[in-house]
Amino acid sequence: AHTIKLADFGSAADLSGKDPSGKERHHGFLWEAEGTAPYMAPEVLSGQGYDEMVDVWSLGVLLYVMLSGYAPFTGQDIGHLFLAIRRGRLDLKKEPWPCISQDAKSLLKGMLQRNPYRRMKLRDLLIHPWLNMKKDSSSTSTTTSSSSSPSPVTFTAAT
Repeated sequence: AHTIKLADFGSAADLSGKDPSGKERHHGFLWEAEGTAPYMAPEVLSGQGYDEMVDVWSLGVLLYVMLSGYAPFTGQDIGHLFLAIRRGRLDLKKEPWPCISQDAKSLLKGMLQRNPYRRMKLRDLLIHPWLNMKKDSSSTSTTTSSSSSPSPVTFTAAT
């Protein structure tokens, strides 16, 4: 079994709308742009407020990097990087994308949807076919050049 652990709680926030004493706080949105630039969602850059859907975007960027070896959005400087993120145009045609399964690409498209209201929800990610492939299933693997499908991905809460 393979294990990937993700942790970056430097800018973590409780979006429930109440602080530990029960006092109203964020009202479900954050307003300040925080995070690692290439992983920031378009709504973080807009200054309009954002919620947990930015985490789906960031996970999509991470998945893109894991599958391709490079970031989906780049720029010659931070301004051009932010412009590329705001545009949200994915290039899934150049190498290695012709070898990546359609299920993997559909997952990425759902995660890296520019509009946060149309972006895939966490509960939908967990039931996506690409994340639930069975070892003995006839579905295509992560890459079409592989001879067998990967083991199903299992998510567990951090303790």
